[in-house]
This record gives sequence, structure tokens and C-alpha cells, in this order.
Amino acid sequence: MLDLNAYEEVCQWERTEAVKLLSQSGLEAGMTVMDIGCGYVHYTIPAAIAAGTNGSVIAIEKLKKIIKHAERRLDEAGVKNVELMNTNHQGLPDEVQNQIDFLMMYDVIHHSPRSEMLETVVRCLKQGGILSFLAFKDLSDYKPSLFERVLKEVIQDIEASGFTMKSEIPFGGVHFDHFHSSYHWKRYGEVRLASLERGTVYNFMKAK
Repeated sequence: MLDLNAYEEVCQWERTEAVKLLSQSGLEAGMTVMDIGCGYVHYTIPAAIAAGTNGSVIAIEKLKKIIKHAERRLDEAGVKNVELMNTNHQGLPDEVQNQIDFLMMYDVIHHSPRSEMLETVVRCLKQGGILSFLAFKDLSDYKPSLFERVLKEVIQDIEASGFTMKSEIPFGGVHFDHFHSSYHWKRYGEVRLASLERGTVYNFMKAK
């Protein structure tokens, strides 16, 4: 078996472990999925695979330079059921309201006022739809002593917005910030998947 380089390793993760993660979180074939803050589409690609040809993914990213990279990656991956939108959670069209079955909010909630983000999630998800949430240390400005407290507050806010927690997948999510950091590549030579931060995925159902 040939050794994979760092990028090939991540691509393999997207097509195997990540697809399994999203399926365990409740993403089923045929669903309409939204990925808010899709970034370099590390979760968009597995979502597209899990949703299948009868499903679709709306991937939201506000930075144009990342959108261009995301377009290339989606083309390389050969997925055809993804619509990229160069906007943020405030710029979504009215057509997506109450249309989403599965919404991913991975490593983004600290970038915007929490109440705004959650209002968007509530508007977009169907009743009974799933919010899949993932956060890392940057949720609390990289202060480990504060992370658990802030995470607890976020979960309480999600539940107060009309959601019921259905499941947790410990260490299921991967934080790709260092993978896209030139500083870390220069320092370590290669940024391997095993060196990246892991986080628990929390899955909630929209109850009202």
C-alpha cells in the first residue's frame, strides 16, 4: 500500500470517515443540506456524497478567495450536487427558509453574533430538521480554561432556540485551520491529519 501525502490523507478522510460521521449525525440520502461557513469544503464534500444524487448541498462562504479554492476542490472531487453561495448567513435568499433537512454549523459560531446565527438556523431548517454543531478551542479565544464554559453556554442557547439534543459524537470533527496555515507547514514540514485538533459533534433536532 502506497503512503498517502498529507493532502491525499485529508481527501481520503472526506470520502470515508467524514461520510460516516455525517451519516451517524442524521444526514440521509435525498436530503437538502446547508453548510454555513463551508471554507475549503472539507465537510461539504462528504455531505454531498452522503446526500447522494437525489440530495443537494447549499454551501455558504463569504470570502471570495476561499470560494475559488472551494470550486476547484469540488471539481476535483467530482461532486455535482453542491451550490456554492458567496455570502454569509445574513445574505441567504428567502427560498431557503424552512427548506433545509440537515444544517452544518461547524467552527463558525464565534465569527458572528450568536443570536443572529441561530435565528438564521431556525429560519432555514424544517421542523424536525437537524442542526449539526461543532466547535473548537477558538470558540473561547484559544483559552482552554474557558472552552467548556462557553461551549455549555452555546448549547444552552441552541436548546433555548427550539432544539433538542439527539446525539453526540466525541472527537468526530477535525479542525482544519492548521492544515491551511503556511506557518504550520513551514514549522512542521507537513501538517498531517493525526496532528489536527478533534472536536465533539453535537446533533440537535428542531422541535418547534
